[in-house]
Amino acid sequence: MNEKRLFDYLFDQLKENPLPEAFGHKVNGDWKYYSSAEMVALVNRASAGLLKLGLKRGDAVATVVYRTSPEWVVMDNAMLQIGVLNVPMYPTISPREYEYILNESEAKYCIVGDGDLFEKLQSAKPNVPGLKDIYSFYEHPEAMHWRVLLAEEGSDLSAVERLRDTIQPDDLCTLIYTSGTTGNPKGVMLTHRNISFNVETMRALIPAEPGNVALSFLPVSHVFERAVVYAFTAYGVKVVFTGTENLGGDTGDLKTVRPHFFTTVPRLLEKVYDKIYSKGYDLKGIKRSLFFWALRLRMTGPSMNNLGA
Repeated sequence: MNEKRLFDYLFDQLKENPLPEAFGHKVNGDWKYYSSAEMVALVNRASAGLLKLGLKRGDAVATVVYRTSPEWVVMDNAMLQIGVLNVPMYPTISPREYEYILNESEAKYCIVGDGDLFEKLQSAKPNVPGLKDIYSFYEHPEAMHWRVLLAEEGSDLSAVERLRDTIQPDDLCTLIYTSGTTGNPKGVMLTHRNISFNVETMRALIPAEPGNVALSFLPVSHVFERAVVYAFTAYGVKVVFTGTENLGGDTGDLKTVRPHFFTTVPRLLEKVYDKIYSKGYDLKGIKRSLFFWALRLRMTGPSMNNLGA
Protein backbone atom coordinates (compact mmCIF):
# COMPACT_ATOMS: atom_id res chain seq x y z
CA MET A 1 0.00 0.00 0.00
CA ASN A 2 1.23 3.51 -0.85
CA GLU A 3 2.09 5.38 2.36
CA LYS A 4 3.60 8.49 0.79
CA ARG A 5 2.70 11.96 1.92
CA LEU A 6 3.09 14.57 -0.80
CA PHE A 7 5.94 16.44 0.87
CA ASP A 8 7.90 13.16 1.13
CA TYR A 9 8.70 13.41 -2.57
CA LEU A 10 10.85 16.53 -2.16
CA PHE A 11 12.68 15.10 0.85
CA ASP A 12 13.18 11.80 -1.01
CA GLN A 13 14.63 13.71 -3.96
CA LEU A 14 17.20 15.37 -1.71
CA LYS A 15 18.15 12.02 -0.19
CA GLU A 16 18.15 9.83 -3.30
CA ASN A 17 18.58 12.07 -6.37
CA PRO A 18 19.69 15.55 -5.28
CA LEU A 19 19.59 17.97 -8.17
CA PRO A 20 21.76 21.10 -8.48
CA GLU A 21 18.86 22.62 -10.44
CA ALA A 22 15.62 21.09 -9.19
CA PHE A 23 13.11 23.90 -9.88
CA GLY A 24 13.50 27.00 -12.00
CA HIS A 25 11.78 29.90 -13.72
CA LYS A 26 12.69 33.10 -15.50
CA VAL A 27 13.28 36.23 -13.40
CA ASN A 28 13.79 39.54 -15.21
CA GLY A 29 14.73 37.67 -18.36
CA ASP A 30 17.23 35.30 -16.74
CA TRP A 31 16.72 31.72 -15.61
CA LYS A 32 16.90 31.21 -11.86
CA TYR A 33 17.14 27.73 -10.31
CA TYR A 34 16.93 26.26 -6.82
CA SER A 35 18.71 23.04 -5.90
CA SER A 36 16.98 20.22 -4.03
CA ALA A 37 18.86 21.23 -0.87
CA GLU A 38 17.82 24.89 -1.22
CA MET A 39 14.20 23.91 -1.72
CA VAL A 40 14.11 21.70 1.39
CA ALA A 41 15.77 24.41 3.49
CA LEU A 42 13.24 27.01 2.29
CA VAL A 43 10.33 24.63 2.92
CA ASN A 44 11.40 24.08 6.52
CA ARG A 45 11.91 27.80 7.14
CA ALA A 46 8.50 28.56 5.59
CA SER A 47 6.80 25.93 7.77
CA ALA A 48 8.36 27.45 10.87
CA GLY A 49 7.25 30.90 9.73
CA LEU A 50 3.67 29.76 9.17
CA LEU A 51 3.57 28.29 12.66
CA LYS A 52 4.90 31.58 14.02
CA LEU A 53 1.93 33.31 12.36
CA GLY A 54 -0.30 31.20 14.58
CA LEU A 55 -1.49 28.79 11.91
CA LYS A 56 -2.53 25.38 13.18
CA ARG A 57 -3.15 22.01 11.61
CA GLY A 58 -6.37 22.19 9.59
CA ASP A 59 -6.17 25.94 8.95
CA ALA A 60 -6.32 27.10 5.34
CA VAL A 61 -4.10 29.41 3.27
CA ALA A 62 -5.16 30.39 -0.25
CA THR A 63 -2.79 30.80 -3.19
CA VAL A 64 -3.48 32.31 -6.62
CA VAL A 65 -0.91 32.73 -9.42
CA TYR A 66 -0.89 33.21 -13.17
CA ARG A 67 2.35 31.24 -13.51
CA THR A 68 3.70 28.63 -11.15
CA SER A 69 7.11 29.30 -9.64
CA PRO A 70 9.57 27.46 -7.38
CA GLU A 71 8.39 29.75 -4.58
CA TRP A 72 4.85 28.38 -4.95
CA VAL A 73 6.28 24.87 -4.61
CA VAL A 74 8.09 25.97 -1.43
CA MET A 75 4.92 27.29 0.19
CA ASP A 76 2.86 24.31 -0.94
CA ASN A 77 5.26 21.82 0.66
CA ALA A 78 5.63 24.05 3.71
CA MET A 79 1.87 23.84 4.27
CA LEU A 80 1.67 20.14 3.51
CA GLN A 81 4.19 19.07 6.12
CA ILE A 82 2.47 20.92 8.98
CA GLY A 83 -1.10 20.06 8.04
CA VAL A 84 -2.12 23.50 6.75
CA LEU A 85 -4.50 23.28 3.76
CA ASN A 86 -3.39 24.90 0.52
CA VAL A 87 -6.42 26.35 -1.30
CA PRO A 88 -5.30 27.17 -4.87
CA MET A 89 -7.62 29.50 -6.77
CA TYR A 90 -7.93 30.29 -10.47
CA PRO A 91 -6.33 33.64 -11.41
CA THR A 92 -9.08 34.58 -13.88
CA ILE A 93 -12.13 34.55 -11.60
CA SER A 94 -13.87 37.64 -10.22
CA PRO A 95 -13.40 39.29 -6.80
CA ARG A 96 -16.90 38.05 -5.88
CA GLU A 97 -15.80 34.47 -6.52
CA TYR A 98 -12.65 35.05 -4.47
CA GLU A 99 -14.86 36.30 -1.65
CA TYR A 100 -16.95 33.15 -1.80
CA ILE A 101 -13.99 30.72 -1.84
CA LEU A 102 -12.06 32.55 0.88
CA ASN A 103 -15.11 32.66 3.15
CA GLU A 104 -16.20 29.10 2.42
CA SER A 105 -12.70 27.67 2.98
CA GLU A 106 -12.13 29.94 6.00
CA ALA A 107 -8.71 30.90 4.63
CA LYS A 108 -6.70 32.94 7.09
CA TYR A 109 -4.08 34.21 4.64
CA CYS A 110 -3.60 34.48 0.90
CA ILE A 111 -0.43 34.53 -1.22
CA VAL A 112 -0.74 35.99 -4.73
CA GLY A 113 1.29 36.10 -7.92
CA ASP A 114 2.02 39.02 -10.22
CA GLY A 115 -0.22 41.10 -12.46
CA ASP A 116 -3.52 42.33 -11.08
CA LEU A 117 -3.96 39.58 -8.50
CA PHE A 118 -3.10 41.63 -5.42
CA GLU A 119 -5.60 44.32 -6.44
CA LYS A 120 -8.33 41.73 -7.06
CA LEU A 121 -7.76 40.05 -3.70
CA GLN A 122 -7.48 43.39 -1.93
CA SER A 123 -10.87 44.42 -3.30
CA ALA A 124 -12.35 41.14 -2.02
CA LYS A 125 -10.74 41.37 1.42
CA PRO A 126 -13.28 43.77 3.08
CA ASN A 127 -15.97 41.12 2.58
CA VAL A 128 -13.82 38.29 3.97
CA PRO A 129 -13.64 38.93 7.74
CA GLY A 130 -11.51 35.85 8.41
CA LEU A 131 -8.74 36.86 5.97
CA LYS A 132 -5.94 38.44 7.99
CA ASP A 133 -3.37 39.42 5.36
CA ILE A 134 -2.31 39.07 1.73
CA TYR A 135 1.29 38.29 0.75
CA SER A 136 2.89 38.38 -2.70
CA PHE A 137 5.34 36.06 -4.46
CA TYR A 138 6.54 39.15 -6.35
CA GLU A 139 7.62 42.63 -5.34
CA HIS A 140 4.55 44.83 -4.92
CA PRO A 141 4.46 48.33 -3.40
CA GLU A 142 1.45 47.54 -1.20
CA ALA A 143 1.94 43.85 -0.42
CA MET A 144 4.21 42.05 2.00
CA HIS A 145 6.71 39.85 0.19
CA TRP A 146 6.43 36.11 0.77
CA ARG A 147 9.98 35.95 2.13
CA VAL A 148 8.92 37.77 5.31
CA LEU A 149 7.17 34.51 6.17
CA LEU A 150 10.46 32.62 6.30
CA ALA A 151 11.93 31.89 9.72
CA GLU A 152 15.56 32.91 10.08
CA GLU A 153 18.23 30.48 8.98
CA GLY A 154 19.20 28.21 11.86
CA SER A 155 15.81 28.57 13.55
CA ASP A 156 14.53 25.79 15.79
CA LEU A 157 12.61 23.34 13.59
CA SER A 158 11.55 20.93 16.32
CA ALA A 159 7.89 21.99 16.14
CA VAL A 160 7.92 21.49 12.37
CA GLU A 161 9.49 18.06 12.71
CA ARG A 162 6.97 16.98 15.36
CA LEU A 163 4.06 17.99 13.15
CA ARG A 164 5.61 16.39 10.08
CA ASP A 165 5.84 13.06 11.90
CA THR A 166 2.11 13.14 12.72
CA ILE A 167 0.88 13.70 9.14
CA GLN A 168 -0.76 10.58 7.70
CA PRO A 169 -1.44 9.65 4.03
CA ASP A 170 -5.19 9.81 4.60
CA ASP A 171 -5.08 13.29 6.13
CA LEU A 172 -6.79 16.11 4.25
CA CYS A 173 -4.15 18.16 2.43
CA THR A 174 -5.93 20.56 0.09
CA LEU A 175 -9.24 22.05 -1.04
CA ILE A 176 -9.53 22.47 -4.80
CA TYR A 177 -12.46 24.51 -6.04
CA THR A 178 -14.35 23.96 -9.28
CA SER A 179 -14.79 26.76 -11.79
CA GLY A 180 -18.29 27.53 -10.57
CA THR A 181 -19.88 27.51 -14.05
CA THR A 182 -23.04 25.88 -12.64
CA GLY A 183 -23.35 27.96 -9.49
CA ASN A 184 -20.94 28.72 -6.68
CA PRO A 185 -17.57 26.91 -6.81
CA LYS A 186 -17.51 23.55 -5.03
CA GLY A 187 -14.57 22.69 -2.79
CA VAL A 188 -13.16 19.20 -3.38
CA MET A 189 -11.48 17.68 -0.31
CA LEU A 190 -8.36 15.70 -1.25
CA THR A 191 -5.99 13.71 0.93
CA HIS A 192 -2.31 13.01 0.41
CA ARG A 193 -3.20 9.49 -0.72
CA ASN A 194 -5.78 10.75 -3.25
CA ILE A 195 -3.01 12.53 -5.15
CA SER A 196 -0.03 10.27 -4.38
CA PHE A 197 -1.97 7.30 -5.80
CA ASN A 198 -1.76 9.00 -9.19
CA VAL A 199 1.92 9.83 -8.70
CA GLU A 200 2.75 6.21 -7.92
CA THR A 201 0.57 4.87 -10.74
CA MET A 202 2.32 7.12 -13.27
CA ARG A 203 5.74 5.70 -12.34
CA ALA A 204 4.99 2.72 -14.59
CA LEU A 205 3.70 4.93 -17.42
CA ILE A 206 6.16 7.83 -17.68
CA PRO A 207 9.68 6.83 -18.81
CA ALA A 208 11.27 9.51 -16.64
CA GLU A 209 14.80 9.23 -15.27
CA PRO A 210 16.55 11.36 -12.63
CA GLY A 211 18.06 14.40 -14.28
CA ASN A 212 15.51 14.61 -17.10
CA VAL A 213 13.92 18.02 -17.72
CA ALA A 214 10.22 18.86 -17.67
CA LEU A 215 8.58 22.12 -18.74
CA SER A 216 5.49 23.07 -16.69
CA PHE A 217 3.13 25.74 -18.00
CA LEU A 218 -0.38 24.65 -16.99
CA PRO A 219 -1.98 26.18 -13.84
CA VAL A 220 -1.52 24.34 -10.55
CA SER A 221 -4.95 25.58 -9.50
CA HIS A 222 -6.06 22.50 -11.43
CA VAL A 223 -5.21 19.13 -9.88
CA PHE A 224 -3.85 17.71 -13.16
CA GLU A 225 -0.73 19.88 -13.32
CA ARG A 226 -0.36 19.90 -9.57
CA ALA A 227 -0.18 16.10 -9.50
CA VAL A 228 2.29 16.21 -12.38
CA VAL A 229 4.61 18.53 -10.44
CA TYR A 230 4.57 16.10 -7.51
CA ALA A 231 5.27 13.27 -9.95
CA PHE A 232 8.26 14.97 -11.56
CA THR A 233 9.56 15.77 -8.08
CA ALA A 234 9.19 12.10 -7.10
CA TYR A 235 11.01 10.91 -10.22
CA GLY A 236 13.97 13.29 -9.76
CA VAL A 237 13.07 15.37 -12.83
CA LYS A 238 14.17 19.00 -13.10
CA VAL A 239 11.04 21.18 -13.35
CA VAL A 240 11.15 24.46 -15.28
CA PHE A 241 8.10 26.74 -14.95
CA THR A 242 6.87 29.10 -17.65
CA GLY A 243 3.64 30.44 -19.15
CA THR A 244 1.78 29.42 -22.30
CA GLU A 245 2.56 32.80 -23.86
CA ASN A 246 6.31 32.05 -23.79
CA LEU A 247 6.35 28.60 -25.39
CA GLY A 248 6.74 28.89 -29.14
CA GLY A 249 9.00 30.62 -31.63
CA ASP A 250 12.74 30.70 -32.15
CA THR A 251 13.28 32.25 -28.71
CA GLY A 252 10.46 30.38 -26.95
CA ASP A 253 11.00 28.31 -23.84
CA LEU A 254 10.35 25.00 -25.59
CA LYS A 255 13.37 25.61 -27.78
CA THR A 256 15.45 27.14 -25.00
CA VAL A 257 14.76 24.55 -22.30
CA ARG A 258 14.53 21.52 -24.65
CA PRO A 259 12.53 19.45 -22.14
CA HIS A 260 12.17 15.68 -22.18
CA PHE A 261 8.56 16.09 -21.01
CA PHE A 262 5.73 18.54 -20.76
CA THR A 263 2.04 18.08 -20.03
CA THR A 264 -0.69 19.86 -21.91
CA VAL A 265 -4.42 19.82 -22.67
CA PRO A 266 -6.26 19.35 -26.01
CA ARG A 267 -7.30 23.00 -26.29
CA LEU A 268 -3.69 24.20 -26.29
CA LEU A 269 -2.76 21.70 -29.00
CA GLU A 270 -5.75 22.92 -31.02
CA LYS A 271 -4.46 26.49 -30.76
CA VAL A 272 -1.02 25.36 -31.97
CA TYR A 273 -2.63 23.55 -34.90
CA ASP A 274 -4.76 26.60 -35.77
CA LYS A 275 -1.66 28.80 -35.82
CA ILE A 276 0.20 26.40 -38.10
CA TYR A 277 -2.85 26.12 -40.35
CA SER A 278 -3.24 29.88 -40.64
CA LYS A 279 0.42 30.22 -41.67
CA GLY A 280 -0.30 27.87 -44.56
CA TYR A 281 -2.89 30.30 -45.89
CA ASP A 282 -0.23 33.01 -46.02
CA LEU A 283 1.89 30.96 -48.42
CA LYS A 284 1.67 31.40 -52.21
CA GLY A 285 1.90 29.13 -55.24
CA ILE A 286 3.72 25.83 -55.01
CA LYS A 287 4.67 26.42 -51.34
CA ARG A 288 1.00 26.63 -50.41
CA SER A 289 0.15 23.50 -52.40
CA LEU A 290 3.00 21.55 -50.81
CA PHE A 291 1.99 22.75 -47.33
CA PHE A 292 -1.60 21.50 -47.60
CA TRP A 293 -0.53 18.29 -49.36
CA ALA A 294 1.85 17.57 -46.46
CA LEU A 295 -0.87 18.46 -43.94
CA ARG A 296 -3.36 16.07 -45.59
CA LEU A 297 -0.70 13.35 -45.65
CA ARG A 298 0.03 13.90 -41.97
CA MET A 299 -3.65 13.80 -41.01
CA THR A 300 -4.58 10.67 -43.02
CA GLY A 301 -1.29 8.76 -42.80
CA PRO A 302 0.38 6.92 -45.70
CA SER A 303 -1.54 4.05 -47.26
CA MET A 304 0.03 0.80 -48.45
CA ASN A 305 -0.36 2.02 -52.06
CA ASN A 306 1.57 5.17 -51.25
CA LEU A 307 4.35 2.97 -49.91
CA GLY A 308 4.46 1.02 -53.17
CA ALA A 309 3.16 -2.26 -51.70
